[in-house]
Amino acid sequence: MVRGAYHFANTYESTGAVQASYFVTHGGTWSNDGQTLPPMLDIEYDPYTSSDGTNSCYGLSQPAMVAWITKFSNTVLSLTGTLPAIYTTTNWWNLCTGGNRSFASNSLLVAYWVDNLSTGAGQLPATWNTYSLWQYADSGVFLGDQDLVQR
Repeated sequence: MVRGAYHFANTYESTGAVQASYFVTHGGTWSNDGQTLPPMLDIEYDPYTSSDGTNSCYGLSQPAMVAWITKFSNTVLSLTGTLPAIYTTTNWWNLCTGGNRSFASNSLLVAYWVDNLSTGAGQLPATWNTYSLWQYADSGVFLGDQDLVQR
């Protein structure tokens, strides 16, 4: 793997199209070379609820969140020719998108931390039947996150 870039979504700040455009402009270019990860949208619980006064879903309704993700995804696709992968948790996806099923073409990078890898990645968000990458811990033998690639 040569490189990869991700965008931590803050749907409270601006539209999906605005954030996707900024991400692509500042995140470099992508190539389908088998070594470069696709652009990635990191969309999960709002860590700024105490300062932005919203909730876990950045104050958006489920339809509004789906629309935001759709705009982000379509803008990245139009600018790079590549659909962004989506990094999320099943619980967040169900809470904030209502278990929306319209992103099956986007790769899934699922976060589901476990004590024992044999328990697996758990129930995946409704859109996906499998994951491309599973983040199973935030620390361990490797620097940073601990991940498994779906083979």
